[in-house]
Amino acid sequence: MQLCQHKLFQPNDDRGFSMIEAVVAMMLVTTFITISLQLLLAATAVRVIAREKAEATTWIEADLETVKFRASQYSDSSKCNAIDSSSGYAQGFRDAIPASNGLDAPTDMTLNKTINANNFILTRTANPRTIPPYDVLEIRYHVTSASGLKIAKLYTEVIPHAALNCP
Repeated sequence: MQLCQHKLFQPNDDRGFSMIEAVVAMMLVTTFITISLQLLLAATAVRVIAREKAEATTWIEADLETVKFRASQYSDSSKCNAIDSSSGYAQGFRDAIPASNGLDAPTDMTLNKTINANNFILTRTANPRTIPPYDVLEIRYHVTSASGLKIAKLYTEVIPHAALNCP
């Protein structure tokens, strides 16, 4: 004989998640969201830094193009037989352009600019090379933040066009 079977007395296979399983699942979701937000924040910071570096590089390139243009316009045939760096084409080119007009001057200078609401400083130093034939002007650029963090730097050499006409 079979006793009365009621649903209350039957084993239940649909009990759902236990409390431990729910807590572990919440911890996993929280960890995933935290890591995702940190990666998003890091990607944003890298994008801002990349934009600042790109702007700084563009700033340097604009100044360098102006210096190169001025070098192509420089003419002084008396510097062909220079005996030291102070009498060569590089020094003549460096001295020929006044520093009062900002970007157009190949002499040492410092300029300020705001990029992405931050202040930056462009520093350019120009020195004639000290080995014969004394026609190479060595130029160094540095862009730093107001706090002193280096954003970009460049070293280049410029030869005034007139120096190429020497025998």
